Amino acid sequence: MLHDRLIAGDPTARALIASEMLPAVYERLSGYRIAYRVDDQIVQDAVTDAFFEYADYPEAFDPDRSSLEAYLRMAAYRNLQNSKEKVETQKKNETAVELDPSNRNVSWEEEFIANDERTFILSQIPGKTLEEKLAHILPDKPDQVICLLMLGGERDSAFFAEVLGLSGDTETVRRDVKRHKDRVTKVLQRFGKRLSHDDPER
Repeated sequence: MLHDRLIAGDPTARALIASEMLPAVYERLSGYRIAYRVDDQIVQDAVTDAFFEYADYPEAFDPDRSSLEAYLRMAAYRNLQNSKEKVETQKKNETAVELDPSNRNVSWEEEFIANDERTFILSQIPGKTLEEKLAHILPDKPDQVICLLMLGGERDSAFFAEVLGLSGDTETVRRDVKRHKDRVTKVLQRFGKRLSHDDPER
């Protein structure tokens, strides 16, 4: 196992882990680029930082809890969240300039083209940002993150389990994750039905 080789001091382990793991990690994380409104460089930096954080302190990885690729994805996802928050903070501290609505940038829902009921419903929810839209119908922060992961196409239960504070890779954990995902989906579906009733043209 490459992780064991790194722990043992194998000088080739870092390069091998980077070449075998990082392309897949980057590909999965790229799914959040449009939803998070960040450029590709920020995604790349999040992945690179996750790798060096692991390489500098490999003992933090527990192979009994997840695969190395999943561990790196989680670390990269956290880095991406932190970078996104920093960018938003910087924008808030800059001088605000109101733009003519006719010249505004394409919104996230117009860019995030997908045959997904959740995406369509979210596009109808009031709010300028994705976070505002999610908070409008999902007051709990974990539910908002779960919805965001679902929109990004994430399927690994370990990601959702971490958000929910669940540990292990047991059938019970997977059932709990599925129950929370189903609940978030039902909330969106109920909101969609309400939209249909409120709109006479539907």
